[in-house]
Amino acid sequence: MITKFVGPDDASSLNSWTSLIVDEIKGGMYKDAVPEWLSCSDINDAANCATQWAIDTNKLVCDYVLKTDPEGKELSGSYYRGAAPLIQQQIAKGGVRLASWLNQIFGAPQGARDSLFGSDGLVLQVAEVEF
Repeated sequence: MITKFVGPDDASSLNSWTSLIVDEIKGGMYKDAVPEWLSCSDINDAANCATQWAIDTNKLVCDYVLKTDPEGKELSGSYYRGAAPLIQQQIAKGGVRLASWLNQIFGAPQGARDSLFGSDGLVLQVAEVEF
């Protein structure tokens, strides 16, 4: 479904899709949802957050997948048209949550943890880390 939505499985298509998603997070249709997506993003409460995220995703399965295609056989037509935006939203949501956790793990300043946006858009601020 992703290649139908995005285009060929190549760097150009994926870069274009990534840019589109980031733009939607920064100032488009996902901007107002970001605070909700980050409402459970404390790495010290990982089990609870993972459970909340799974409940959120399961709701999509129940509300869309099982109601629209209970047999799991239709991946085109009206099912595709409804599912493609949900897939993109889930990718955006996962990216925002991952960026938040990586900022916390690698010691980004508190302000950067709370706001994932910098002057150049969605950012991951990484403090110097010795390996």
